[in-house]
Amino acid sequence: QVFGHPGNPPELLTRVRVPPLIIAAEDEWEGVDDADNDPLQAQRLFPDARLVTVPGAGHMVLVEQPEVGTAAITDFIAEVESR
Repeated sequence: QVFGHPGNPPELLTRVRVPPLIIAAEDEWEGVDDADNDPLQAQRLFPDARLVTVPGAGHMVLVEQPEVGTAAITDFIAEVESR
């Protein structure tokens, strides 16, 4: 929901200089017609981003499936540190 927040216009987000991790709940955004909340838009904005889609999760993906979120975060940190 970074894009949906009025204080985060895409032109401001392009200043981010670290690779982002985008964890998206498949059930929440599948078929979304709101470009401001589309994780694929975030991935296009940040070419070095990693997008992790969590099947069967809703808006509270890190609460609903903490093991999946923890693994995604841990793997991402290890990948970034090895660069």
